[in-house]
Amino acid sequence: MWAKAAKSSAQAKIATLVLTLVLLYYASDKLHTRSNESHRFETSTRLLNRTEWQREWLNTDLLQPFDPVPIRAKCNKTEWFSNLVFDLAGANGGVGNIRAEFLDFLFFAIESGASIVLPQMAVRREDNLFDVWGAGHANFSNMFDDFWFHEAMSEACPQMKLYSSVEELGHSWRKEEQMYDPRFPRSRKDSSEGAWIQQTKAWLADHHITGDAPAVVKIEHTMWETNTRGERPAFRRALGMLLRVRPDVRRYAAIAMFNMAMTEAMDLSPTDRIHRQAFYGAHLRTEADTISAGWLAPPSDLEFGLNFTAQTTFYMEAAVAHGLSIIFAASGNASEVEHFKQIAAANRPPLIVLSKWDLLSKTEAEALRAMHWDRQALVDLEILRRCSVFGGMAKSSFAFLIAVARTTYMEEHSMIQDPWFAPHRNTMVAFENKLSKIWGRNQLNEERVPKGAWP
Repeated sequence: MWAKAAKSSAQAKIATLVLTLVLLYYASDKLHTRSNESHRFETSTRLLNRTEWQREWLNTDLLQPFDPVPIRAKCNKTEWFSNLVFDLAGANGGVGNIRAEFLDFLFFAIESGASIVLPQMAVRREDNLFDVWGAGHANFSNMFDDFWFHEAMSEACPQMKLYSSVEELGHSWRKEEQMYDPRFPRSRKDSSEGAWIQQTKAWLADHHITGDAPAVVKIEHTMWETNTRGERPAFRRALGMLLRVRPDVRRYAAIAMFNMAMTEAMDLSPTDRIHRQAFYGAHLRTEADTISAGWLAPPSDLEFGLNFTAQTTFYMEAAVAHGLSIIFAASGNASEVEHFKQIAAANRPPLIVLSKWDLLSKTEAEALRAMHWDRQALVDLEILRRCSVFGGMAKSSFAFLIAVARTTYMEEHSMIQDPWFAPHRNTMVAFENKLSKIWGRNQLNEERVPKGAWP
């Protein structure tokens, strides 16, 4: 009897112990769950703070912070001529072209010791996108942040004076009738700094521009006609950072990114310079001007254009390969984006395609549509610079602008991977690394971008 009682008592104790452990486990699990829910709530609260999120996103850039010292060092060793002003002529094209032309011009002015008239750009006709000259001219602030440029240059290169227009110089300045083309007799991309400076001085002397009397010289626009790789990496990076997208347009990019995070339940940090494992960025270049320019034509020995089917197929395959189910499509052709959405939705696995117009309110979209076509593209530029993985086509300077900047980011983080070996692995690919891939082939871009493109 005593044995049975002892056995019964032991069983009761074991049962009590098991019950206690179960209760403790349950309580611990509930506490852990609440802790996770609290963490998610805190994250969501932060995400839902629209104003703060957008402010932090705008305060973050792919390449940062700006360091004026490399530019200052070059300006300090330059021989400056107070009576010499360069004025850029003929800058035209889309965002990629204009940015490249402005930076070449600025570089030429720094090496020549000349002040500048803030460069202007030709504006394309919106009813005929191929006519990049048809809608007159616009000033520097049409695309870029004028205030930032003045502020950065005053710190980096105070020797260079910046004039808003030729008229600001007054009537005492001689305006040289003949334009100087910095590519002749030798382009800067094929010359040393010293040789090119002597070439420029010789041209000025031949036209009786000595620095003793005020003179304004028109400079022919060039694109990727410098040897940026011959400069220190810090200088290349800093010069490229001088051209920042105008703030009102950048704001629409921040709004679109916040709305993408919310509608697609993405945990995007606004301070990430690259949004990892978030979305694929596709530059869908099939607008009317590409057709007029023959960009979508069949391949030749040195050229390989990509039509809508080729581009979208490559982009979807790349998104799937990187485990990304959302594609941000940058395009000036709304009907093609809608077509892309339908194809992507039917893909296996299905993919979601979004454009900036899907991520803005009706009021915001109307305000952006009131801007010029090329200015609207600046929103895409800001978003694509920071996408998880980027894809573009080789005939587009816009695509290379993004890919080169992202490659500079990789170099800063010691993620060295030469993107120009890609054609030797796949003849359909012009440029490839972990962050960017450009399909198709284009002889001009492939010859000049490696040496001449500014990040």
